[in-house]
Amino acid sequence: MSGALYVGTQKVSPILVYPGIIPEGTTNVTANGTYDVTEYANVRVQVTDTRPSYIPWKTVSTNFYSNDSTQTSLDVDNAKYIGEGALAGARCGVAGFTTLNMSSVERIYPFGMFAAFKGCSNLVIDANSSNFSRLQRVDQDGMTFAFYDSGLTVANFPALTYAEAAAFAYCFEYSDITSASFPVLTEAQNQTFTRAFSNTDIQTVSFPVLTTAYGKSFFQAFMGCEYLTTVTFPALTRIIDNGFDDAFTSSGITTISFPVLSKVENYGFYRTFWAALNLTSISFPSLVDIQESAFYNTFTNCSNLTSVSFPAVKAQSVDSISNVHIRAFQNMLYGCSGVTVHFPSNMQSVMSNWFDVLNGFGGTNTTVLFDLPASN
Repeated sequence: MSGALYVGTQKVSPILVYPGIIPEGTTNVTANGTYDVTEYANVRVQVTDTRPSYIPWKTVSTNFYSNDSTQTSLDVDNAKYIGEGALAGARCGVAGFTTLNMSSVERIYPFGMFAAFKGCSNLVIDANSSNFSRLQRVDQDGMTFAFYDSGLTVANFPALTYAEAAAFAYCFEYSDITSASFPVLTEAQNQTFTRAFSNTDIQTVSFPVLTTAYGKSFFQAFMGCEYLTTVTFPALTRIIDNGFDDAFTSSGITTISFPVLSKVENYGFYRTFWAALNLTSISFPSLVDIQESAFYNTFTNCSNLTSVSFPAVKAQSVDSISNVHIRAFQNMLYGCSGVTVHFPSNMQSVMSNWFDVLNGFGGTNTTVLFDLPASN
């Protein structure tokens, strides 16, 4: 058996069983299944010849899963994989839990760390920690609620290239996190970061190579983050259906940059900056293709917003969305007053009679200017 666990100084008995090994409480193990094992009632056993370092299906064990406040640490001993549900709720609510070592883990399977350290208020992972340093993949709900309301302050994922739907949903919400980075992650899938950092004191977050955000991938991800003031998505080119839905609602965001964003699909920026009271101006310098309701209610109640610019938008990309039923900018400025919206000069003949333009994009005292250089 490899991939043994340590709780404090106590080594937990083997969970993974190989061909030819007969665990106590069974007669013989020849296939995957559930068996009765002494001290580990109803253990899910995976039979394999390759002997990976693997922590499989959750077991029922007072040694492994306990809210005993004396169990202050968890050391995953060279395990590369956290199996489906393996650590679900492992230390949930243990206030005395302080130390975690997962530096060898490369993949977390579905629900592998679901609520594993939720409420561990004294858990400390600092910027020098090697935790997650080898983590390459997180499957669906793999880290959902994992560090919710915990004392974790820093989360860096230098090797993470793949994160499935809801992989980090609610993961750090209400925690003490101040910084997070995902330096090699290129795609955010459906609900990958749903409320991942909401209601925290996070100050810096980095997605330097993220190119695509799928449906609701950042749904309420930074909602209520009052200390998050500046965010840049330097490689993001496409936002797909509701990708940034409510992403920065009631946050402290003052500056946000999408330098190469070229396409926003249906409801991509739906209510993205709702009540982001510190946001005063924003520009989308490369945005060419704007689809149905892409900016629906985007800046609702941004009371200090004064300027929004679309210097790259082209006539051919908006012709099909100009009617009253399919509106790209529907109520974009609802609850705002005195905002100036800038478009290229060649867009005036295309947009001047649009319902949204005539309606001030849902705001009051809106000024629409076609004063930017003509787009190609």
